[in-house]
Amino acid sequence: MKNIRLFAYTFSNFGDDLFIKILCERYPDTQFTLYAPRSYKKTFTETTNLTVIPNDSFFRRATNLISRKWPLWKGLSGKKYDAVVYIGGSLFIQSANWELELEKLKAMQLKDKPFYLLGANFGPYTDKEFYLQHHKLFESYTDICFRDTPSYELFKELPNVRMAADVVFTLQTPRIKQAANEKSIAISVIKPSIREQLIGYDDTYYKKISEIATYFMKQNYHVQLLAFCAYEKDDEALEEIQTYIPSSMAKKVTAHLYEHDPEKMLQLLSQADMVIASRFHAMVLSWLLQKPVFPITYSQKMIHVMHDVGFQGDYSTVEQLDRMTPETVFQTMEQPPLAISAQIKQAEKQFEKLDVFLQN
Repeated sequence: MKNIRLFAYTFSNFGDDLFIKILCERYPDTQFTLYAPRSYKKTFTETTNLTVIPNDSFFRRATNLISRKWPLWKGLSGKKYDAVVYIGGSLFIQSANWELELEKLKAMQLKDKPFYLLGANFGPYTDKEFYLQHHKLFESYTDICFRDTPSYELFKELPNVRMAADVVFTLQTPRIKQAANEKSIAISVIKPSIREQLIGYDDTYYKKISEIATYFMKQNYHVQLLAFCAYEKDDEALEEIQTYIPSSMAKKVTAHLYEHDPEKMLQLLSQADMVIASRFHAMVLSWLLQKPVFPITYSQKMIHVMHDVGFQGDYSTVEQLDRMTPETVFQTMEQPPLAISAQIKQAEKQFEKLDVFLQN
């Protein structure tokens, strides 16, 4: 049995936790080791081939310090692994301290061990040096598979760079437990202002989401408000949106915060008659579950993937949402399911090189 050192975005984000779930379920005969907050033991308690080592403990913080000061320690501890896998989505957004983040990225590599980067997109970035430094680092990776065309185009001259559809297209969808004779829609929500380019849009977004939700409730739909990531303050969005919903309709809306239970969130999306997706993976899962979806895009990555899959439906950016009427959003109910068999097949290629390594 091979032992893989796994890196991921471990801040209890529903979409990123799905990446971990998909990877571990794909390779049941491979042992994965993930350093993550202690809560991840609960999230993946039934995933027997994943060992979660808490990185929020005093012992782990001490060993991190030792490995930074004495590389030999890192070398010895790394010998038990056969390879490194880094799986995630928006892993390469330029920040003010990107040089420090780059050093952390370099530290993920283990001497003489293959390194696989799966599922990511690159950017946005403004500094050419950010791109050049990552280009240099990527040359040393064993395999890189991006999830969108613009990211691939930036690095396509590297022989180890590929592109395939998002990893979540490979998810085995759950059996749907239908709610008793109740029509419902799911709305994934965000706090726009945690993204620098969307500072100042919170109130406009909250009011419009509540307006859309109220319209659907008047059409006898129950509204499920979904927060995918408390760390990114989706839970604050839940609270703010509910303050704008008339008290007379409070019983027709239910708020859900993702906490350690991917299956619950998948069921809520599966049961919905339609999805309004402010989150990237709410959009992807809607296509996978063959649901009508109205995307509300907070970044170019959503638009890039819409173009890649050939999505022709209506959508809005967060910046333009105030121009959108609830009636227009409601018309999305008539949207035919997106044909995604090609995307499902292509998404399997995310694991093409890792398949060969782990099955050898």
